[in-house]
Amino acid sequence: MITNDPISRSVELNAAQDGKITTVTLYPYQADVTRTFHCQLDSGLTRVKVVTGFPSSYDETRLRIKVGESVILGDVKTTWAKADSETNYDRIDTLYEKKSLLQKALARCKRMITALDNYAQTALDKEGRMSPLDVGRFMDSYEEAGAKWDSKVEKLEKEIREIEDKIDEEENSDAPSDASDGPKYSRASVSFSLTSETPRSVDINITYGVSGASWYAGYDLLASSNDDKKNHGHLQGDCYEQHWRVVFLQSWTDVDLKLGSVAPLVAAKLQPWKLAFQNAPNTDPNALSGWAAPKVLTNAEVALAEKTTFCNQTRGQSVIIGRYPLTSQFSRLCTPRASSNVYLKAKVTNTSNYPLRSGNSSVYLDGSFASSIYISSINPGETFDLSLGQVLSHYRLLPISSLTVIDSIPTTEDIDIFIKLVNPPLRYPEVVAAGFKDLIQARTGIPVTEDIPKLCSVFARWDMVDEPPHDLSMLGANGKMNWVCCIAGKESIDLNLQWQVLVYSGKQIKDF
Repeated sequence: MITNDPISRSVELNAAQDGKITTVTLYPYQADVTRTFHCQLDSGLTRVKVVTGFPSSYDETRLRIKVGESVILGDVKTTWAKADSETNYDRIDTLYEKKSLLQKALARCKRMITALDNYAQTALDKEGRMSPLDVGRFMDSYEEAGAKWDSKVEKLEKEIREIEDKIDEEENSDAPSDASDGPKYSRASVSFSLTSETPRSVDINITYGVSGASWYAGYDLLASSNDDKKNHGHLQGDCYEQHWRVVFLQSWTDVDLKLGSVAPLVAAKLQPWKLAFQNAPNTDPNALSGWAAPKVLTNAEVALAEKTTFCNQTRGQSVIIGRYPLTSQFSRLCTPRASSNVYLKAKVTNTSNYPLRSGNSSVYLDGSFASSIYISSINPGETFDLSLGQVLSHYRLLPISSLTVIDSIPTTEDIDIFIKLVNPPLRYPEVVAAGFKDLIQARTGIPVTEDIPKLCSVFARWDMVDEPPHDLSMLGANGKMNWVCCIAGKESIDLNLQWQVLVYSGKQIKDF
């Protein structure tokens, strides 16, 4: 509706009828929706009011309005109309408030699960400090805590679905009998003024937030081996497909969809920075560090190449975002003392420009399913380990590169027992000067040349030297070491591990 008066011209718009949804930016727990309106302006001031048509989940805190450079925007206001039935809308508002509280509680529970996983990973990285009994107790506690939070998430999700059903029932109780009359809208209206020196046609982009929209990530990790016999044992890089499962409560037709990795936040504030002494080595293995700090993801947006249409639904819809190559370093692992099987492992670097949100992943090797894993949040440039399953074929006629044989010597906490590694002559960290140079040397290891065929190579090093936090003082504490081998075709190598056990008290050693 257009009205004219001596001072200004007024335009009334309906968001659902006059504005087309052109862009949706979907965040983990909300969405920003942009509607584009076409409006003809006269010279001077034009007052515009979008009186209705915003969805019932409209969030005014995310309101943004953008117009052309030659038009001056001002007097932006959001007002709320009175309800036709105060009692019904009071009930609906109460339900929305309860739903909002449940969604926040659900988000907290999911953050706690992430924190629990990070804590468990930190603890298991330090498993050398714990006895097998302590590890077992810790895993039992981790399982119990995880089940507790999983149960809470399931309960909250059920309560949210029940609240949504009640909201639908309340909103449709006095709705038109003909569904074609349209859904219920928010009582919010937005008004603003536009000033132009000359008559012109202008596009008005109004962006607002909506709740009830979310996404979570899933991945297909695809690895392929090189079957060229000349290079057998070398592996090509990984690539992954991102599957984003979208859950929403509003239909979007033919829109440009963007996915944001981090929800929009207010200005960040610095938190107190406290220092403390690090626990000394060989302290109580049960005295584990506190909860790990939540991972801060790089903020990035992924735009779909084509326009997208979503139907109104609460069960979700899967969308393949893209396929990106990742840099991978492959190795074969074998622990002969425990099993003769050889397993394939990849250390994958996120070389894409986008962070990987935590989510479930299916792993495929040469087109065959290999395993399922849960990927924690990974920023660009960070790495994660990927298990590719057991190596089923052994080619004695072809070379094998990067075979890591894991072995160990005994360890003790008894001061009357002394254990010395004789062969290979790895040095313990306490006799190595600290520094980055020594970390590089520790990663490379020492060459083993005795009885090694000419076209083969073997390096010995302490286990876990490639794993963070690269604490040189802990290398060798668990007695584990690696033989990193490259074996030429038709060749074989013998690995010799020797150690001495000295007892000063004359007592009998248990389990020896």
